Amino acid sequence: MVASMELLCCFLKERALIARNFLYPALLPSSPDPLLVKAARGEPIIQPPAWMMHQAGRYMAVYRKLAEKYPSFGERSETTDLIVKNSLQPWEAFSPDGVIIFLDILTPLPAFGVPFDIEQVRGPVIQIPIISEECLKALHPIDLENFISLGSP
Repeated sequence: MVASMELLCCFLKERALIARNFLYPALLPSSPDPLLVKAARGEPIIQPPAWMMHQAGRYMAVYRKLAEKYPSFGERSETTDLIVKNSLQPWEAFSPDGVIIFLDILTPLPAFGVPFDIEQVRGPVIQIPIISEECLKALHPIDLENFISLGSP
């Protein structure tokens, strides 16, 4: 099932590129600047750029293989080399005009004093849920020493 899904994705990608080049020959590379960069600069473009968010890539064999090697989602979303590997997977598979950096939306929580884990079946589990005004008052200003960001060791 997974192999057939990957074959289908490859087939669709190839067909989309052929159709785009046939229908819009002006879209063929005329300058070294990527479509997304041209759009960001406000230059005229023929079509809007497409970009891709990884969204954990659970359907991709390459993501599952990396997840087997690094089972902690936290590690995969807080280690620069793994963030880069995860972010580039859709780029390498589908060649979109851009990708969104692989980083979990909950990553900043520990810097505010809210620890969490991401369990494989349940998903995010906030260890101390903010369910009352007292819990909210227990939060502290962001501690940049505990803030995980791209480029952190």
